[in-house]
Amino acid sequence: MIGTDDIEAFAADNEDALKAAREYARRSDKGLPADRLSDGVTGAHMVAQGIKAQAQMIDMLAGAFLALWNEKAGATRLHSQDSKYHEAE
Repeated sequence: MIGTDDIEAFAADNEDALKAAREYARRSDKGLPADRLSDGVTGAHMVAQGIKAQAQMIDMLAGAFLALWNEKAGATRLHSQDSKYHEAE
């Protein structure tokens, strides 16, 4: 499972790239021309790294959610034949 140290390390490693991706989106919202959305080639690469980091975050969150879902699935199931509350048909 992902811990706080992992999250903090990931955030520190990708801070500049995530800022570049947010800035790209902000400039796009303002209606700037496409050639002014990033700061040159280096900026475009930072935006791409930011998008990759966002995709990794989504994957990590999805994995954590599915792990919790699977862990709790038994607690929220409907009564089955092994339940003391099961009614015979």
